[in-house]
Amino acid sequence: MRRATLCVLSACAVLAAQGGRLDSAGFASDPKGVLASCAERLEALKPKDGKYLAEAGRFQLLAGHAREGEDLLRFAEMMDPKDREVLRLVGLAYLKAGRRKDALAAYDKVLLRDGGPRKGIAHAGADLAEAGLTREAERFMDAYALLENNDWEAFIGFGRAHLQGGARRTAAAWFQRALVLKPAEERAYLEIGRAFADPRPR
Repeated sequence: MRRATLCVLSACAVLAAQGGRLDSAGFASDPKGVLASCAERLEALKPKDGKYLAEAGRFQLLAGHAREGEDLLRFAEMMDPKDREVLRLVGLAYLKAGRRKDALAAYDKVLLRDGGPRKGIAHAGADLAEAGLTREAERFMDAYALLENNDWEAFIGFGRAHLQGGARRTAAAWFQRALVLKPAEERAYLEIGRAFADPRPR
């Protein structure tokens, strides 16, 4: 995921030299134009990875171009219909655009599909937790924990995501679960401390 995002950003940086909305003036004054231009250029480059199209769809939705964004998200899913990470990115696109119902419908497909890394389930849970959708997030996190019950790093990630979403007690529970598995892991203690120090109770 991080690699794909870096590639997207690199593509935008290279294409910025070609003018249009991807220039210094556009970067400074037209963020929606930059998003739309990056999406258009990415689509024109015909990426073979559905994740790129899903991100381009998110850019279009955030730019206010609903139809273009929805088309790209559909294409992304058609390209990699069993890849959980692609489906998760479709859900994230709708979530970031404030379309909760569409986001949850897309995220549900992550649980239903049997393909791609299981981390797609974990990432979906983290997305929802960061958005403050605690109950929905826990459904994904619990499903992932049943499949990967020793992944203490994912449990720390769940705790961190809940912490960002304001669910301090839920965060602490995941940190504790990680601590049971890895009692000498310093990051677990660090993040549990941050959970209880967070001034935003839920």
